Amino acid sequence: MKATFRLARYVRGRPHWAEVTVEVAPAGQPDVVMGEEVFAWLHVSYGPNATTRGPAYDELKAKAADGARYALRRLPPEAQPVRVLITEIRDSPVDTNEGDVKFAAAHSVWQALGHEPEHRPWITDDSIVVFPE
Repeated sequence: MKATFRLARYVRGRPHWAEVTVEVAPAGQPDVVMGEEVFAWLHVSYGPNATTRGPAYDELKAKAADGARYALRRLPPEAQPVRVLITEIRDSPVDTNEGDVKFAAAHSVWQALGHEPEHRPWITDDSIVVFPE
């Protein structure tokens, strides 16, 4: 199952934008794997010499993986274990804020599985992304 979730929201004039695509498949145990070319879209948008490596990209990958793991922890106990492959992470240097990629990744996993937990993440009036435990 494949899904893409795009967070595109303004909260009190502050943008929140991120898009994460995942592929979910049954597995022996829950797992999150990063695809090889999650930033390939940069080459299409900015040309073949676009940078897709470095600390900023590592941080985006970590946040996407964190969001996928967060989503898996909130599945019902009877849910079958799945492997989440993160295939694409899109951000905007101007519009992506702290927590946006994690938020989009969690929602893309739930979308792929057709499940949303009772208590989902939200964005406060102060533009803080909250992940309930």
